[in-house]
Amino acid sequence: MVVNEYNLTMSVLERFRNSKTTSVAIVSSILLIDYLLLFAIVPVIPAFLWKHHQKSLNLSAEINCNKSKIDQSISAITITPFNHNNTIEDNGSKNLSKQSSQNMENAYLKTQSVKIAAIIAAKPAVQVIANLLVGPLIDRIGYSVPMFCGVIVICTTATTFGLGQSYAVLLVSAAIQGIGSAFAMAGGIAMLMRKYTEDEERGKVIGLSLGAIGIGSIAGPPYGSVMNAFAGKATTFLLLGGIIAAIGIFQVFYSRLKIERKSESEKVTSLWKLLADPYIILAATSLMLVNIGFGIFNSGLPAWLIQRFNSPKWMLSLAFIPVCIGYAVTTNVLSFIPMRNMRWLVALVGTYMSVAACLSLPFSTSFAATIGPTLILGIGCGLIEVNIYPILAILVDTRHKSDYGSVYAIADISICLGFIIGPLLTGSLLQLISFSWVLWMLTIVLFLYAPFLVFLKKPIQGKPDQETESLLNGSVSAKNVEE
Repeated sequence: MVVNEYNLTMSVLERFRNSKTTSVAIVSSILLIDYLLLFAIVPVIPAFLWKHHQKSLNLSAEINCNKSKIDQSISAITITPFNHNNTIEDNGSKNLSKQSSQNMENAYLKTQSVKIAAIIAAKPAVQVIANLLVGPLIDRIGYSVPMFCGVIVICTTATTFGLGQSYAVLLVSAAIQGIGSAFAMAGGIAMLMRKYTEDEERGKVIGLSLGAIGIGSIAGPPYGSVMNAFAGKATTFLLLGGIIAAIGIFQVFYSRLKIERKSESEKVTSLWKLLADPYIILAATSLMLVNIGFGIFNSGLPAWLIQRFNSPKWMLSLAFIPVCIGYAVTTNVLSFIPMRNMRWLVALVGTYMSVAACLSLPFSTSFAATIGPTLILGIGCGLIEVNIYPILAILVDTRHKSDYGSVYAIADISICLGFIIGPLLTGSLLQLISFSWVLWMLTIVLFLYAPFLVFLKKPIQGKPDQETESLLNGSVSAKNVEE
């Protein structure tokens, strides 16, 4: 009886480990929590900084404040009998005090904009550097161990976010998250590409995985804001840490954490060799450009809405919802539509949709009118990413060794560079030109770059070294000309 139960358990476990669907669920869950963590910190940082600023007020000021309150209490004892006018004056002074406190908070947070931006930018900046090491490592030892290391780092980040009591701890935690994200993202996508070899299947699983990023981007800010207000900072992030830890345990049972060492005869394509491939650079640059648009929107849109429409603070976060919804819906819907040889065309359409979004936004006449352009930008970005990722896998399969760690590290670098360059461009150029012209400059770049995606329709097959040698000899073999 015991033997039968043991055999049944091992049979179920083996089927679990052999399930491709489980791999998609694990990768999507990791990316979802990673982006929830990234965006949940955004509304928490200002409240955290203001709270600690209040705690660091001069002790003598607190003593003077307490003394003043005592004097007021003593005076209140000798006040004449109750008067309705006194009540009105008290209520008015309370409202004035609240308004003054709010003004003080706003003024303080304006001086802390650099600190807030530093925490947000730390993660993608470190992630770019980490990917230079993560990609080649995955190609040499496999995806399971690096991916699990990424989960551990993200769990550690969530814990330190929750328990950290100083700005320095939060800043270091954000930077460390970039390392974990690099391991988890590159390792997870490499695992999916290894398990799914057909282009149609790859498009589906990439769409589902990227859709998780969109959902995390949508849910992150409201989750962080609501949980921080009602449950506190510690609970907000420790909950995410517990979930990612559970996912890590789940992954251990699934992938067994084995190191797949390459034999000496199996040479791994170096990351620098992939960076020398014009087709990979072409695809990666499209990812970077569209995410520069995302970065410009994120950093410049709130101030532009205030200046243009005098939008209240509570409406500013709503401006980003259409972008995230457009991205999440597009990536999930496209995952069920077979693209076959049309991926380059869909990516081209997505680029021109991004052009239309950046071109039309400055002509918006109201806050509601910005919904259309921002929604179109999200759809355009989704169209590009869900098709460029499978194209990168095809390029590696046909022109290099079928090792996906380095090529998806390059893709991750491109996206992170977009999120870094976009805000930097906005911050520097807004001193010279308007936000509208920043968008129009990006519009021109995207419009001119889009036609180059046609080259991804029929990339030359074969190894780049062989291709170069053939070109030098003045001829290209028939194999290299075929699709």
